Amino acid sequence: MSSSNGNHQPRRPTKPPLQHVKERSQPQQFRQFTEQETLEIQTKLNKALGPEYVSERTAGGGTTVQYIEGWKALNLANEVFGFNGWNSEVVSCEIDYLDTHGNTGRCSLGLSVVVRVTLKDGTFHEDIGYGFFDNARSKSQAFEKCKKEAYTDGIKRCLRCFGNVLGNCLYDKTIVNQIRKLEKSSIEYEPDDFHRDPIYAERERKKQMMEQREQEEREHEARREQERLQAPGEAFITPRSPSKVVQHMNKGKEADDIDESFHFSDDGAEEEHELMVNTSTQTDSSEKKGQEEEQNHFPAFVAAKNAALLQLKQDGKSEEIPQFDTTFVSPNIERTLDPTKSVPVKRAEIKGKTPPLGVNHLHNRVTKPSTNHLNNNFGKRIGVPPMRPPRRLHGEEPPIVENR
Repeated sequence: MSSSNGNHQPRRPTKPPLQHVKERSQPQQFRQFTEQETLEIQTKLNKALGPEYVSERTAGGGTTVQYIEGWKALNLANEVFGFNGWNSEVVSCEIDYLDTHGNTGRCSLGLSVVVRVTLKDGTFHEDIGYGFFDNARSKSQAFEKCKKEAYTDGIKRCLRCFGNVLGNCLYDKTIVNQIRKLEKSSIEYEPDDFHRDPIYAERERKKQMMEQREQEEREHEARREQERLQAPGEAFITPRSPSKVVQHMNKGKEADDIDESFHFSDDGAEEEHELMVNTSTQTDSSEKKGQEEEQNHFPAFVAAKNAALLQLKQDGKSEEIPQFDTTFVSPNIERTLDPTKSVPVKRAEIKGKTPPLGVNHLHNRVTKPSTNHLNNNFGKRIGVPPMRPPRRLHGEEPPIVENR
């Protein structure tokens, strides 16, 4: 820009004054770290940053630059030095340029800030931070963004002077390459890690108490319902061993009425059945003692001939009496079905396997399969008139009787 007289005048005749500059009226009071605190701080400062603290951005020329964000740097400083172990201040703020773009109202601003970080023992580091904003809509927007950016940049540059853990390790390419190899995991916070408003926290506490109380009531109701369903009823009691056996003799008239045709070769089993029916037990004087003895008895499968002997035994143990094998299958009986399995049976499978008549291969004669009609109902044998074999059907040939 030139004047009418031809003399060249500078664009900015006077340099803008420094901002945020203050003189200290009295020296600050410092407190020394103890040996234990110094050792702990030095140990933390010598460590490198983990991958969760490191961020990346693209720089000029397509290169990638690693950096630490401002809020992470502040958290690390509080963790290493303590929340009251350090402070930061602006030493000076200088505006490098402020250009306006005609009548558009837009401007470009660049400024630098000198920041000092001081520990509680008086140790401090100073460094410069820079901020700029091009083509801002207003001056206020440009100054706000530039000053905050320059101050944050200055603090980070001051903190890295204390050690690796505060960002100085990011300038070492060897450490950066090792950081990239580590797995970066996200941090998940628990509900207790958040600071909540006291009113909201009290509301949440009451809600949890009500939910816990309702849960306890439901569990108590479920336990009561389960106890009601599992209430002991009339439990099955194994018959006690008889203390006295009373024989009931049949009357003579009833014995005379028995037909001789009811006597078979297996009358031994009938006598045992009558003995088992006619035996009676006498209740014990102490019911509690009897129940304790009954609880020691265990059910078992025995043959019909040994059932009476099992009840007559005083000790109630069935180890000495041979038990009945329910899984035994006789090999002498021809079976068309497998008794050890429970499967559906089709009528076509057994239609041609069960012969209606038996064939005597020795004499080539056909005989009917023998059927004992008197053993169908064991409990009604006595006093029942003798049963006759069924009549022959019309047209059926009479059985051939062999003369020997």
